[in-house]
Amino acid sequence: RFTRDDASAYVAYLQERLSKPKIFVSRAKSFFAYAYRKHGIEASSPFSDVELRKEERKEKTAWSAEEMKMLIDSAPNEHYRMLWSLMAYAGLRIHEALKFTPADIRGDSFVVDGKGNKIASLPIGTKLQHALDGYSGEWPLSQFASTATSNQVIKSVAKKIGISEGSNHTLRHSFCTDMATRNVNIAVAQKLMRHASSQMTLDVYTPVVPK
Repeated sequence: RFTRDDASAYVAYLQERLSKPKIFVSRAKSFFAYAYRKHGIEASSPFSDVELRKEERKEKTAWSAEEMKMLIDSAPNEHYRMLWSLMAYAGLRIHEALKFTPADIRGDSFVVDGKGNKIASLPIGTKLQHALDGYSGEWPLSQFASTATSNQVIKSVAKKIGISEGSNHTLRHSFCTDMATRNVNIAVAQKLMRHASSQMTLDVYTPVVPK
């Protein structure tokens, strides 16, 4: 009895509250397809042609190098300090930073198993090396933090020290923005960020670098 009109109404409801229910709609299509096959029903999913409203692209926030240092220095413990350093000074994604261990280090660089299981070798800069030298805790950092808890702590610390609100991804984004302010070649930045296309890197560079 669940119709296309019901599906459209529910998606509209989700968009008002979640803003991006794409994953839900994708799973709903698969669920109905499976259920219909199992029960021998010849019909298409009520979600099959439900249109998702295009969302306005939100301007990405970024912190300056000084603000990142303030945030990291104000971390509640050395585990968060190390975790945030990996994102701020190497551009790691949160899931990559959580599973990083010293076993990944190869001389003055380290190996990361990134998005889409793509292996990359990244340099260890001075700031990251300093953070690694000062960390005395255990690895991996997933023992002490998670994506959600790190986001919550970042939000709390940012508010406390008086910088704009952000998240785990803001640290990675700020790493890229910092390269833009330092006039790092965009091809190099794309390689360090491991962006799939140069356009993704340009989206960060364009607002920062004068035309």
